[in-house]
Amino acid sequence: MDGWLLVGIALLLTALPGLGLGLVLVTGLWRPRQLEDAADPDRLRRSVGFRALAVAGAVAAPGAAILVMRG
Repeated sequence: MDGWLLVGIALLLTALPGLGLGLVLVTGLWRPRQLEDAADPDRLRRSVGFRALAVAGAVAAPGAAILVMRG
């Protein structure tokens, strides 16, 4: 197992919490109280969820690419 394989695994593991948080926010399974004070809390919750998914995807994509190329 070389170092690049470990980097790919680390990137994928780093993206997991963001993917989970984004999916929970987008689907509406969790409604944080901090977002309820906004003018349109559902829209804000979805936009925060999509941003979390975008950041997690940006972290996971290079990790998956490294695993595919090196694995």
